[in-house]
Amino acid sequence: QTIRNVNEYMDDYQFTQATREIAHLVEEVSNWYFRRSRTRFWSKGMSPDKIGAFSTLYEVLTEVSLLLAPFTPFIADDVYRALHHVSVHLQDYPKVNTKWINEQLEAEMEHVVAVVELGRSIRNEKAIKVKQPLANLYVTTGDGVGNLAQYKSIIEQELNVKNVKWVDNFSVFVTTTYSLNFKTAGKSFGKHVNKVKEYILALTEDEKQLLEKENALQINIENEVLVVTGEHLFKNSIVHPKYQIAEQGRTQVLVDVSLTKELVQEGQIRELIRAIQDIRKKWDLPIHQYVTISILSDDETINWIKNYDAFLRQTILLEDILYQVQLN
Repeated sequence: QTIRNVNEYMDDYQFTQATREIAHLVEEVSNWYFRRSRTRFWSKGMSPDKIGAFSTLYEVLTEVSLLLAPFTPFIADDVYRALHHVSVHLQDYPKVNTKWINEQLEAEMEHVVAVVELGRSIRNEKAIKVKQPLANLYVTTGDGVGNLAQYKSIIEQELNVKNVKWVDNFSVFVTTTYSLNFKTAGKSFGKHVNKVKEYILALTEDEKQLLEKENALQINIENEVLVVTGEHLFKNSIVHPKYQIAEQGRTQVLVDVSLTKELVQEGQIRELIRAIQDIRKKWDLPIHQYVTISILSDDETINWIKNYDAFLRQTILLEDILYQVQLN
């Protein structure tokens, strides 16, 4: 897709747009593909999955260096020579292979990235660290997005939430009330305006959902049928304090930001892992080297940390974990 877009911009002499397309691809590879594939790159041996991860990165670096050659000739040549041992400037400019384009997959991944970015914005707004697990995240998207449920595990991993669910709307999480806009309603309903006001204040949930869907509602006032539309109303939506909503286009994300004791403990375990990894970096230990750690704390803390023993061993390369109860 990027090769096609860059060639089209180049043919039209829109060089700035061409470089923006390349920059967008580099950003996606750096901040999404490479980070998502770290465990594949670092796994032991040379499994087919690890070979596939490196082969994809090799192909991307090759094509990007070719695309960049007219714009950053020295950097592009340095990267290409490191991969192929010949100059990039002796190669043909890339041509699009339409067999490699999957527009449905790209559209789905764009929405997945949008959901992740919205979830991160909520964490930032509520000052909740990524290391702190959260219970639930709910997503609602517009029609034609495709089957995003197949990317459930990716979103859960990226946002550190226990469960991602797709819903039609957030009505069960939001209390919505309507009030009459007398400036527009007075002209439309005349002598019935006060009766309409009372009716609107007592709307049922079914009527609210119909109004939300159709942006219009027929009501009967003194045996006269009146049509109330969105322009006649003020809408006020109140989200329960345990939830936070963010939206981008037709994609909406709602996150349960409440923290249970268990979630807080798991967050502390992840902070412990981060601290251990920082020490490994400080001591310049090889990433494949196994270590033994010793945990000294009170009896209660030791007991709940032991619940995460398997998780610690799986996440960090550990020979053993030594637990010691601190005496008062």
